[in-house]
Amino acid sequence: MSQPKVFISYRRSDSQAQTGRLYDRLNRAFPGMFFRDVSEIGVGVDFVAHVERAVGASVALIAVIGPDWTKAADERGRRLDDTNDFVRVEIRTALARKIRIIPVLVGDAEMVSEDELPEDLRPFSRWNAIRIVEDYYDEAIDKLVRSLVPELGEPASKDNAPQADAKTRSLRGEAEAAIGVEDWFGAIQALQAALSLEPNNFEISARLKWANEQRKLSGLFTEGQELYDRGKKAAALQKFRQVRVAGGNYRGVNELMAQLEREVSSESTRSTVRRWTFGTLAAIAAVFAVVVALVVMQIRSEFKSSEDSTTTSSSIVPAVDPKTEPPAPRPAERVSDVARTAREPEPEPAPPARTGTGFTPVGRYRAVQHDNQQMAFDLALNPDSTFHVQAGNGIYNLPLSGGSFAYNPASGVLQLSGINIQGGLFSEPLQVYEAHEGHFHAVYAGLRWDLFPE
Repeated sequence: MSQPKVFISYRRSDSQAQTGRLYDRLNRAFPGMFFRDVSEIGVGVDFVAHVERAVGASVALIAVIGPDWTKAADERGRRLDDTNDFVRVEIRTALARKIRIIPVLVGDAEMVSEDELPEDLRPFSRWNAIRIVEDYYDEAIDKLVRSLVPELGEPASKDNAPQADAKTRSLRGEAEAAIGVEDWFGAIQALQAALSLEPNNFEISARLKWANEQRKLSGLFTEGQELYDRGKKAAALQKFRQVRVAGGNYRGVNELMAQLEREVSSESTRSTVRRWTFGTLAAIAAVFAVVVALVVMQIRSEFKSSEDSTTTSSSIVPAVDPKTEPPAPRPAERVSDVARTAREPEPEPAPPARTGTGFTPVGRYRAVQHDNQQMAFDLALNPDSTFHVQAGNGIYNLPLSGGSFAYNPASGVLQLSGINIQGGLFSEPLQVYEAHEGHFHAVYAGLRWDLFPE
């Protein structure tokens, strides 16, 4: 059967030194029967649930109250007003479980009044307190020890060295058993109690330091796993890097990091391609809308010009002498016809360049991502060095981007420059590096693609 425990609740900023001294004296009287420093349970742990379990497993709670116990604050305000404040959770749980509470006043502290407490802690103000002052320190400690006899039994004899040695060995055994199942909280509690009995025992002190380091490593590792399970892989990778710095290849973290780095890199590449694809769709849609608007305006302008011409020809004109009538004018020419007539003939396009791969930078190609066949797009390279990109098939084709290209036969680099679907300018290289069974291998956006001529 496990020993009964007493939970010691305190604030570090308010009474850390006094609590440490009090713990040493109480632990000599009742070795290994106190929970202490629960605020250091570590990251990656539901601390509210952990505190509630520890308090719920206790037979009494000692609340150490210093001068600033009610006034302690941080950047968010008074600590007691935070529902997740450690001290508030500890006392609230003791009240809810109807566990005996012993307020211990240290320094110049006074017992808190009901109006200084949040609603769920107000019954705490009705518990009788013990005041500990330097002038009567031993008497106050003896009074506190005697008050715990109903819960913990008779205290250990002050002069019984063999009994103290046996208790130290028992506590170290409890610590090692807890370490075996990675119960770092239990191990630290037992080692703290053993060190309190033998303050100069270097071996116990070193073991306690190691257990604290392992608790921190375990917390970081657990937090990294939880981040990974929630899909936050980059944040998880950062946690695992901290684990490696502090503990080397703790729990095979090197292999986990290598796998996670591959996953993060792959997702980053896919995200870049998705942003480019959807961005291009939006930009081309916007450009298409502008082009349609311009065409409509041109049609309306020409229609109005035609109407004006018809009205003028049918209006009444002054009579003239037939002998002196000038030659009839030619029908009015539209501005667009004049411009079309005056346009210089376009030069013949230069013959397409070729490389050792046999790639021709003119024509239509189907680009398929080598490792993910679902990622594909159509690339049209025109003789006038313009291009456009579409996604989909048949009537569901959607424009992605367009612009001009320049091809370097020596390097095999096809430089694509233009406007994407989001209206942004871009300039990106696509490198063709080999021919294979009727198609070409290329690298684009850090990924391998297969280009199939159409």
